[in-house]
Amino acid sequence: MKYVDLSQHLHELRAERSGRVVGGAMRMAEVWQSVLDSPKTPITEIRYYKAALPTPLDGLFARLGKVDGTGEIAAVYVDSELPPHWGEFVAVKEMMHCFTPGKHYTGTPSDASNLVEALCKTSGRYGASVAADNSAILAAAEVILPHYTVERYLKSGMDVAAIAAAQDLHPEVAEMICRFDMLQSRKNGEI
Repeated sequence: MKYVDLSQHLHELRAERSGRVVGGAMRMAEVWQSVLDSPKTPITEIRYYKAALPTPLDGLFARLGKVDGTGEIAAVYVDSELPPHWGEFVAVKEMMHCFTPGKHYTGTPSDASNLVEALCKTSGRYGASVAADNSAILAAAEVILPHYTVERYLKSGMDVAAIAAAQDLHPEVAEMICRFDMLQSRKNGEI
């Protein structure tokens, strides 16, 4: 699914539920509820945990099938040492894995170990699980504040600090999601 389509889908679900405008910044709780409302994922429950995670992990996602077969449970772990604004971003990023196709799942302890090793290496190794994690970062940025909203603000002459203030985003998060390279990658990528 393209990032822009996923973002539009989640924004429309939020609008149906709350009446908030499509394209305005989404908060973690709004993304959470939209994931649960979405027919495009088997996730029917999300459990959120803050924990001291090993370096280099800021977050972790796991999915488990429900015993009664009525869907899946998502477990979202966020490093307890992160500042609140980055903790919220990481939680949204981890929720994007609810939409990750099964071929990108990391299903065994060995696979998870290989993923951590690949994330730490600078040798250029880039497996499907690492790609899925990078995709989740781009998807989260697009869901939090869609590229077309950012571009509209930039065209009107607003700088990133003004965009952050207008959308009630932390300036550091706005700086990251409003970068030109992030905007271009979000428009064309898919999870």
